[in-house]
Amino acid sequence: MSPAATIAPIQDRILPVTRSVLKRKIGILGHFGNKNLGDEAIVASLIQNIRLRYPNAEIVCFSARPEDTGQRHGVAAFPIRRMDKPPERSPQSFSPVVRDRFMSRVKSALKKVPLVYASLKALRNAAQNAAGAVEEVGFLGKSARRLKGTELLLIAGSQQLSDNYGGPWGFPYTLLKWTCLARLRGTKVAFVGIGAGPIGSPLSRFFLRRALSLASYRSFRTAGSRELIGPIHGVINDPVIPDSAYSMHVSQALAARQTSSQPVVGINPVPYYDGRYWHKSDPDIYAAYVQKMADFADWLIERGYKLWLFPTQLVADPLVVTDIKTAMKAATLPDFQNFFVDWPVTGIGDLVASMAAADVIVANRFHGVILPFLVGKPVLALAYHTKTKELMAQMGLDQYTLDAGTFDVE
Repeated sequence: MSPAATIAPIQDRILPVTRSVLKRKIGILGHFGNKNLGDEAIVASLIQNIRLRYPNAEIVCFSARPEDTGQRHGVAAFPIRRMDKPPERSPQSFSPVVRDRFMSRVKSALKKVPLVYASLKALRNAAQNAAGAVEEVGFLGKSARRLKGTELLLIAGSQQLSDNYGGPWGFPYTLLKWTCLARLRGTKVAFVGIGAGPIGSPLSRFFLRRALSLASYRSFRTAGSRELIGPIHGVINDPVIPDSAYSMHVSQALAARQTSSQPVVGINPVPYYDGRYWHKSDPDIYAAYVQKMADFADWLIERGYKLWLFPTQLVADPLVVTDIKTAMKAATLPDFQNFFVDWPVTGIGDLVASMAAADVIVANRFHGVILPFLVGKPVLALAYHTKTKELMAQMGLDQYTLDAGTFDVE
């Protein structure tokens, strides 16, 4: 059975297959738009499957970076939270350097009078919070207008039910406010193949419980996600389904890359405990991880393989690729660059086409593991989260799973 056929019955429960001429409006919401191609694969698959059922549907996306989302997927896109305002220009007669020096002196002087300094700081924080509340009310009004006419709001995939980035006022609050807005607008909400965890705050659990209770449909992409949410929401019978990206149609990408005469191993690293990106920072753990990946790359080169070190998160992963290349022993050789294939990745099409052209994939990220299955490539998973271990076990491939923190090169 094809991947699309595997997941189709689940999607038909949400969107019945009726090729109506009526123009329907369907929304897709999530913390995507941040150049994570795994998240973008989920969005792309949802758009494909909506188009199959409703060719004339109006699709709108609500994302963390609507500009990127609109360009990448060719749909109207709006922000899921208030966007950062550009900094105001300082008057030319008062340069930033002069201003910063002046403010630093004022701050130092005020600190000498603790009561005054503390009072002014409290007033400033109160003013900022009040201004933020007013702006949030305005944003909620705009968002409600943007939802007008939307019949269904899909929230899918990724680690949406988590609070490791931004705490309770990050993902949990965002999901709650949008499910509330949707219900006020008469829009049905469906959590489709959702990922969960970590969740550390009681306030996060409260926000997520309320958001899930307002949904018309819920399903999880792993049994572990459902078990984690169970004590929060009382989930018992909500289905576990494949990640939405697994239903993506990829046939057009299969022959888009020229294959190499030598066998190619694709390696998808992750910024494991790298403080530039990871929610927890440990330079020693990151350095050990980079060195092991570099030693593995050297080992492959010695045995005649070519390498494709590729990102699926286009902001963070290239930094790790650079660090691995720098740590390799082969980096001292004059023909070092000849050991690599030049397959740049800027979008889903590039990523899938290159995976199809490679011989083996070694991947850290969840969708770095999922997508090779779509093009029939063997995968060795270096798991940093239980979701990847669960996925490989469900595929009957748990013997090809190593822990990202404890694996050795041998």
